[in-house]
Amino acid sequence: GKCYNDGYEVECNKDLAFNWYQKSVENGSTIGEFYLGNCYEFGIGIVKDISKSVHWYKKAASSGNTAAKLYLADCYRLGKGVEKDEIKAFEYYENLAKQEIADAQCQLGNCFYNGIGTKIDKVQARCWYEKAELIENLAEKKDLDAQFQLGYYYNEGIGTEINKEKSFELIKDLAKKEYLNVQLQLGYYYNEGIGTEVNK
Repeated sequence: GKCYNDGYEVECNKDLAFNWYQKSVENGSTIGEFYLGNCYEFGIGIVKDISKSVHWYKKAASSGNTAAKLYLADCYRLGKGVEKDEIKAFEYYENLAKQEIADAQCQLGNCFYNGIGTKIDKVQARCWYEKAELIENLAEKKDLDAQFQLGYYYNEGIGTEINKEKSFELIKDLAKKEYLNVQLQLGYYYNEGIGTEVNK
């Protein structure tokens, strides 16, 4: 199914991908359940049906599939295919974050930062953004959202000592990767001499 979906050593064919995912589920594959959820969510080889997508994510999640739990958390957070339940979303993110899943750690940081399913706690948010970045760095794949938030936290001294130089380096690195409109913020750092020499 993955080969047909991605066009790996075969011609890409979304319909065949869906069929093979179905067959894998019939043979007891929990990973197949997750991919079926993807198919229904994004319309891969089948008409989009978010309710069926959630159904398959729940089945895969109940079997311990980490990716399915993460997608399911997003569904509860956004009210996609299920009744919106920010507390349940938070619980999923928290559980996965403790398993050192970087995406979940970043989402947990967002929950604490914005008060999603929990009280606003910017110190906790910073801690989880920092953990997310650490895990991603170990995998040589940074989470840019976490990196951006850390830059802000170091600049403002939220949950840590103020470190303008560290903040500047994080923002500068993001600018190289063309993250959102961070180039404007980098320009502000140079203009004000935040963590670097003034360069107008």
